[in-house]
Amino acid sequence: MIKYLKVILSALIGIAVIYLLLCVVFIYKVTHYGPDSDEVGGWPNSWLPSAVITQNIQFDSSNWYVENGVPVHFSSRGRDDIILSGAYHEVNKNAPVVIVVHGIKPSHKASSSPLLVSAMLLKSGFNTLRIDLQNYGDSTHLDSFIRLGQTEYKDILGAFDWLLQYKKYHPSKVGIVGLSLGAVTSAIAFSQEPQLASVWLDSPFFDFSAMCEHELTVRKMPLYLCRDSIRIGRLIIGINPNAISCKEALLNHGSRPIFLTHGENDSRIPFSHSELFKQMGDQYQTDLDTWFIPGADHLEGMYQYPYHYQEKLVQFFSRSLKYSG
Repeated sequence: MIKYLKVILSALIGIAVIYLLLCVVFIYKVTHYGPDSDEVGGWPNSWLPSAVITQNIQFDSSNWYVENGVPVHFSSRGRDDIILSGAYHEVNKNAPVVIVVHGIKPSHKASSSPLLVSAMLLKSGFNTLRIDLQNYGDSTHLDSFIRLGQTEYKDILGAFDWLLQYKKYHPSKVGIVGLSLGAVTSAIAFSQEPQLASVWLDSPFFDFSAMCEHELTVRKMPLYLCRDSIRIGRLIIGINPNAISCKEALLNHGSRPIFLTHGENDSRIPFSHSELFKQMGDQYQTDLDTWFIPGADHLEGMYQYPYHYQEKLVQFFSRSLKYSG
């Protein structure tokens, strides 16, 4: 009898170990990126072909070249040990400024999407500040983990502080564009800083639990791993990836404008996340504009319809940011 109990106990311990290992492997794959895995990019007047070809579209970047901008550095809010790299473009000292935030690695401030968005704004008379978040590009690399916006949002607030302190912008003249995971990070920053005037979100996920289930499905792993993977994530990367979610922007918008765009055929972050965001926005009577793009995959809208994308960007920030104050 004792022998059988030992066998059963050993089997249970083995199952538990395998389960924990699966959780560790999943959260590691989601959050770990080597410091040298940044996408090959360039400056706005020297894009490389490999940086501007999406899965389905070969995009002509020659119509969107702009000057390189001024390299700048500043610290993450509350963290003087995290020095962030940015590229500041000023076309009109009286114009508003938009902070442009890249997505998950291998993206960074000189990747094609933030370059294109910045060019769209600059050619329309807006100033821009493209930034590398911590552990990306030329900013401080603390380790090889991303923290899914939970600490990186303070990098955006550090950029906001720098614009107010050193460039003397009034808060009513500062907006954000966030792309993919950068949209999640931007939404969190917007929710935590009531002085930020407006935010444009391209393809965010609604919350980490929903995205976790999607990632598990893609990897053909059981969905029940999600809850414990989040718990283990606290041990591995030191944060709760669900502590602050993208939807906080809707809870703390304070009547400030939000724009949401998403490709309806997104294979990376399901379009259903933006549908949930829109439903909640309607529930809370948020000043929320949307543009959902039929047939577009992840972040493809700006490449498929660049001038229409630019038009909507300009319309949104023209009404949500001030030229004086």
